[in-house]
Parts: sequence; structure tokens; C-alpha cells
Amino acid sequence: MEPDCAPGTAAIFLFSSRPCVVCGKEAYHNNFGALTCDACKMFFRRAILLGKEYSCNPADGFLKSTGMHVKCCSCRLKKCLEVGMNPQRLAKLKVEIDAKTRKLGTTMKELLWRDKKRQGNLMNFYSTDNLNLETIVWNPNLVRKMRRDPNYLVTPDEWAYLALYSHTVYFLQFDFVKQLSFEDKIKVFKFNMLPLAYFAGLMRTKNEKGDYMYSPGGQSIYPIALQNEYKDNNLPLTTLCSEPVSRLLELDVTDEEYCLMNIIFFCNPGLQGLSEAGSEILHTEHRKYFAFLLEHCKQKHPKSFIQRITDLMSFHSKIINNASAMEGLFSLFLANKPNYKFYMLIEDSFHL
Repeated sequence: MEPDCAPGTAAIFLFSSRPCVVCGKEAYHNNFGALTCDACKMFFRRAILLGKEYSCNPADGFLKSTGMHVKCCSCRLKKCLEVGMNPQRLAKLKVEIDAKTRKLGTTMKELLWRDKKRQGNLMNFYSTDNLNLETIVWNPNLVRKMRRDPNYLVTPDEWAYLALYSHTVYFLQFDFVKQLSFEDKIKVFKFNMLPLAYFAGLMRTKNEKGDYMYSPGGQSIYPIALQNEYKDNNLPLTTLCSEPVSRLLELDVTDEEYCLMNIIFFCNPGLQGLSEAGSEILHTEHRKYFAFLLEHCKQKHPKSFIQRITDLMSFHSKIINNASAMEGLFSLFLANKPNYKFYMLIEDSFHL
């Protein structure tokens, strides 16, 4: 502020616009060593960080006021450098971005490897042990697994049990989950296992280019007795297996996005009844993996990353609502068929 400024004029002085020294449009701030508009700031930032090389196009008309050919990126970058915009001021930012990219790449490789292992366990192993959720969370190794005979026809009930079990084991292997108290683990797993196992089935269907979710064995995901119960009105059953798949296909959700969404949805710090320590652990992990998803969207969808991440995150409410609807269908079925026995893990995950 100039010394002889009258009281009350400081804000006017600080926020009044002046011409951008690159293009002549309104500018309010110094950016990388020169007074420029936001558009020229972002142009310079992208050009330097991405190592852009431009060639001058004389076909673009020469604009005398700026000394550049209109819309010529080469002229624009040259002018940025001439007026004092300093690439060195971006060096630290480039180092930070490179570090972020490396960390994201490492995280993605680990998550993809973990999920591939989960899918392998689901498809290749089998168990008849009927243990409840608390026992499995306490010690998942109590479930005796055997390699599945490819000629054995797994029933829908068994597929549901195996899907829930493989997803439970998947999350139990994360270090931050091991830090949760046993009571917090039970709350988190009871809330999450049905919607996230359901989400995994939808994503598997999308990757298979299907438009309707079946079990991994190709049958209905619903027990035959439940199908018979709703044979006169099976629209609720079919909608739960088709409508969300259409949305995943429309968005073309990638495996990388799925893995990040899966763990973000799991880390819900707002669950009722969590301890303060448990809530803080989940909050920290939620922020970390959301930052990874945001960075991934910025890299893959630079012009529409905000809309992309909004679309992806909105899928959480979809799977929660659909899982709740599925619980209702199973509960009504059991009310009419009280002697029907599900695996205990299914009962715990469906809150039956």
C-alpha cells in the first residue's frame, strides 16, 4: 500500500484489477513472478509441469497490443518467460506432484493385488464351516478352507457365505483395521459387509460385460426358496441385480476406482456407537484414500474430475439403500419361512 493512501482505501488498492502483463486481461495477483490473470497462470503452470513443447503458428493473427499471435501457445509461453514468470518457482510443486503420483501408484498396486487375492479366494476355495461374524472377525483362520472341486455346484446360499467371508478377510488384513478394538470391528463389519460384498458383485458383473448380477457360478444370487416366495412379484429382486450395474457401465468405473471407493466406503467414521479412537482411525483413513481417489480423478479426468468424483461417491448411497432393500426382502421371507436356515455369517450381515 502506498504511504499516502487515505484510510479505508487499502482494500480498494489491493483488489483493484490491472492488465495482465501476458495477455492484457484483468489481473489481480502476482503469479510465479509476474502480474497475470488466472488463465495465464494456469497455462504457464501446465506448460512447465507437463514439459509442453509448442511450435509457433503464424497463421494465427498477430496481436500488436500483446506482441503475440492470437491463440498461439508458443508465443504465449515465450511472453510468460519474457515478463518474468519463473519456472523455478514451480520446481517444488513439481517435486510434490511427482511424489504424490508415485505414492498413488504404489497404493493402487497394493489395492489391486489385495483385491485380486480376494477374488481368487472367492472363486477357488470352499468351506462348509458355519461360523458367525464375531468368530470370524476374532480369528478368520478358524474357517477351514479347501480347494473347490470345479465339478461341485455351489448353491446361492454358499456363494453368499463365501462372498461375505472373502470380503471380511480382505479388510481384516489392513493395518488400520487391526488397530480397531474388537467392539469397533464388529460394528464396522456388521454395517459394511452386505453393501460392500454386494458392490463387489456388481463390479464383477460390470467387468464381465453383463447387465444382470448372477453368482460367480452363473446362478441367481437368491436362494431357490426365496425366488419361489417372490415368483409372483420378482421385480424387486431383478431391480437390485440390474439397475446399479447399468450405472457402473454408464460411468465405466475402473478397477482402480472401485478399489479406492471400496475402502473409502468401508471407512465411515460416522457410524453410531463407535469409540472416539475408532472414529478417529476411520476418519484418518477415509481422508487418505479420498485424497488418492481425488488425485486419480485429476490425472485421468483433468477437465471433469469434480463431476467424476461426485458421480463415484454418490454410488455409496445407492449400494447402502439397495442393501437395505435386500435385507427387507430376506427378513420378510424369513417371517413367512421361519424354519429356513441361513449361514450364521449371512444372518449377521443381513441383520436377520
